[in-house]
Amino acid sequence: MNNHHHANDGEAKAKPEVIKLGLDLHARQVTECRQLDGSTPKPGQKWDPWKLLDKVEEWIKAGIKVYSCYEAGACGYWYHRELIKRGAVNFVVAPRPLENQRRKHQKTDRLDARALLDNLECYLRGKRDAMSIVAVPSPLQEQQRSVVRFREQLVRNRRRAEARGRALALTQGILAPVGWWRPAAWKQFKTQLPKWMDSQVEHWQEEALAVDGKERQVRRELENMVAIELPIGVGALSWITLQLEMRGWDRFGESSSDRQLHRAVPRHPQQQRSRARRPY
Repeated sequence: MNNHHHANDGEAKAKPEVIKLGLDLHARQVTECRQLDGSTPKPGQKWDPWKLLDKVEEWIKAGIKVYSCYEAGACGYWYHRELIKRGAVNFVVAPRPLENQRRKHQKTDRLDARALLDNLECYLRGKRDAMSIVAVPSPLQEQQRSVVRFREQLVRNRRRAEARGRALALTQGILAPVGWWRPAAWKQFKTQLPKWMDSQVEHWQEEALAVDGKERQVRRELENMVAIELPIGVGALSWITLQLEMRGWDRFGESSSDRQLHRAVPRHPQQQRSRARRPY
């Protein structure tokens, strides 16, 4: 009987008050390096991301405080939101060369998770420059910002198609005019191409034209989000792009942080105006 009580006492004492997790997150797995209170960190372990979330929830329900961090990247913010939902305190941090990569020129998931845990430990002890915290957008902000980035990708794709058609013509000493893929220019430019090249360049012309049409549609969608009278010289597209990338203007109050806003947006935008039209 006494032995049973002693065992329970030992288990109670063994339960940590705080668990810190350095997480190296990938599409199909997450590697975690764990520290219980102030003890030596345990070796990294690979988890199914959802099973680790279940484990975190189990710790939280047992009364353990859980802190975690992972680097911002291709996996976005969904894992952050799931960790928060389960009661953890999570930080998404800006990617940067971790200590093991700088000193040993090594990069493995376990070493990265350990380096993130070390940074998290320093941050929680008050060394605020140990990690650069990323401001996580709300789900709505993320959805709206994705429209901005989708449009930017469309612009890059159109320029790529334009460049490939131009490069193809140049192999035969033919210089493509600016905006060669637009219908009026293409009608004339097409007559300069050799017969065997015509269908190849036409492929890039059709792609550039289609992507440009989609980009214009998305641009109108963004411009229609602007519901205020804009300062002189600031276009609707520029305004909404800045607003969504900066997660709204309400972050800038009547304080010294206004300097950040002034650096982002010209104080006298009318001086920035140009009457020159874009060639395309």
